[in-house]
Amino acid sequence: MRRTAASGPRPGAPAAERSAERQASCPASPLPEGGAAGHGRSWRAITRRRDARATGGRDCARRGMMGAGASTFRLARIILRLKRSNKSRGKFPMTQSLETGMAISRRALLAAPAILGSTGALAQSGSGDWPRRTVRVVVPWPPGGGADTVGRILFTHLSETLRASFVIENRPGAAGAIGAAAAARSEPDGYTVLYDSTPQTINPALHSDMPFDLWRDLRPVFLAAVVPNLLIATPSAPARSVADLIALAKESPGSVNIGSSGNGSAQHMALELFRQAAGITVNHVPYRGGGPLTNDVIGGQIHYGFANGSGATGHVRGGSVRALCHTGTGRLASLPDVPSMAETLPGTEAYEWNGVFVPTGTPDIVVERLNTAMNAAIRDPAIANRLAQLNVGTRANTPADFNSFLRAEWDKWHRVVKQGNIRID
Repeated sequence: MRRTAASGPRPGAPAAERSAERQASCPASPLPEGGAAGHGRSWRAITRRRDARATGGRDCARRGMMGAGASTFRLARIILRLKRSNKSRGKFPMTQSLETGMAISRRALLAAPAILGSTGALAQSGSGDWPRRTVRVVVPWPPGGGADTVGRILFTHLSETLRASFVIENRPGAAGAIGAAAAARSEPDGYTVLYDSTPQTINPALHSDMPFDLWRDLRPVFLAAVVPNLLIATPSAPARSVADLIALAKESPGSVNIGSSGNGSAQHMALELFRQAAGITVNHVPYRGGGPLTNDVIGGQIHYGFANGSGATGHVRGGSVRALCHTGTGRLASLPDVPSMAETLPGTEAYEWNGVFVPTGTPDIVVERLNTAMNAAIRDPAIANRLAQLNVGTRANTPADFNSFLRAEWDKWHRVVKQGNIRID
């Protein structure tokens, strides 16, 4: 086939010939030989020369795509064309002439897979300096609640240590399911974090139509807090201990009313665990939150209730309610005179826990850095003191530790729900 300067160098041609052809096809000057336009040549000749050089310039630009500044996406299209054009040949040539006769060197072909495969690596490496912008922290509970309070303490500290904004976004509803589902569906880029609590492991036992799957859609990062519940009583209530309350319920089955912060709440489950362990029949009175429950216990509208240990501690200290027991282990530093329920009924530990999650698919480096920052936060003396005053227990842990904790909680509450035949209307 007859070749022109615009067609590119002939494969296998000597170096000198290829150099000459490149100079012809990629001229250094936009002007024709002989000086400026109109000097020594006819306008038609100048036009033909200009068109030839334009064609050569485009060909040169195409060849330049294979340089260090070549676009990954252009290179991808080139490789795709080569694969398509060679399917019937059964051989991938060292060089291949494309539409414009562009030559692709062996070095470019060998480098192509590395370039084309770099997208995922770049995405991962971009997480190495996380966080680079504001991180949204979804709390699926109202402002002022236990999870919201502890979450703000911890993430305010992270904003200072990681020098990035962590903004709390309260999205309450459906016992935490609405906010948790929204977080689970978010982009797994490290810029959406879920700060949730005990109902994560309770709701699936009560509802078969959950909008997300804990094990499939979320990745555990850090167990941030464990808070025991308090069994509180009106100061004038007849029972002054767990043993008294059990005796009262057995003496007159169905006569004792005990409130909780709501159906399916951690406090509801603590009440059910207590009822099953003691072998008694009591009436569960669900409230719309721990605040209204505590107010009614203070006012005597209901004599007993299970309340969050952080929210009710101040009322116990102030004397407006009495604490019959807590649902943790040992004694609490903030309430050393209050016994644990396990002292009377072993195996009745029940916590309201808080934990950090991210959407499944979030890069490992983000999970590791977030876990490290959280462990550092709970070791900070000022943070540790604030949490202790709220009866919040903390401990260093890894994502694997948190995952094991979740499995144990999941099994326990599913067992309690099944044994109690609990149904939520």
